[in-house]
Formats: sequence, structure tokens, C-alpha cells
Amino acid sequence: MELAGEIRDRFATKRLTIVHRGPFLCSGKAGADKGETVPKAFGDELQAACEARSITVRVGMGVDAGADVDTSSGFSVPSGPVTLSDGSTIEGADLVVWATGSRPNNAALVGSMDDKLDADGRVKVADSLLVPGTDNVFAIGDCAESHGPKTAYHGRK
Repeated sequence: MELAGEIRDRFATKRLTIVHRGPFLCSGKAGADKGETVPKAFGDELQAACEARSITVRVGMGVDAGADVDTSSGFSVPSGPVTLSDGSTIEGADLVVWATGSRPNNAALVGSMDDKLDADGRVKVADSLLVPGTDNVFAIGDCAESHGPKTAYHGRK
């Protein structure tokens, strides 16, 4: 959603659609959120805010992960309509951005830093983002368990 908002800010007339598998925005897939979800009212407010900015929102469905896309440019460019799990399609899409959640890719840390990872695989950090027990190792972004928001908007504040 953050990316959609930033695209909207830069390209006011670009057609944007957010597709989310959960029943409302920011809800987790069944079991993936370990029972911790944001309230539905919050998701509904986010959807209304997106729609007020002419961003279409489709919930309760996903994008066909086997879609025929060209990635030679470094982007996922569909070769035809984007098919959703309910059988409907999005015609004329010129880019598909896969945003599958905020689980960190911590493969490089597993084994060497197991004691520095929390139960969700994020790196434990102090308020300064210093990894406890180290003198010069910091973690930032989605991989850090900073107990704060992980969006560019909050990083600029």
C-alpha cells in the first residue's frame, strides 16, 4: 500500500490496483499472522483512503503466481491480462509488483546469529538499532525487530 501511494504521488493518472488475499487490507493470511491482526475497521479505513486516491482494492483473492511475465528488465511485466484467483482479470497492466509481506529474508543470518533472532526471524535491536552483544553491528528495515513502523514515511520524520 505504501508503494501504491508513492506511485500515485508521482504518477497521478496511472491506474493502480492492490490485490490482497486477506479479507481486508493488512489482515494476514489464515495462520500466517499467528492470530495477531489489525482490526478490520483499520483495514476498511485504509481501503477507503486508497479508493479516495483512485487506487482500486481487491480483497479476498490473489494474483496467479504462475502468470506469464517478462522479467528481463528487472521488473515483472505481464504478457497479457493478470488473472486473479477468482477468475477475473486485470487488463492492460504494465507492471506487477509482488509484495508478499514483511517476513525478513534472513538466510544469511541463520546459524551464525541464531541467538540474535527473535521468534519471527527478525534481528533483535536496541533503540539505537545496535544488535545487543555487539559493538558495531546494526540492523535496519524489515529484518530488524525495532518495535516501530517499517515504512519510508516514518523514516523521514
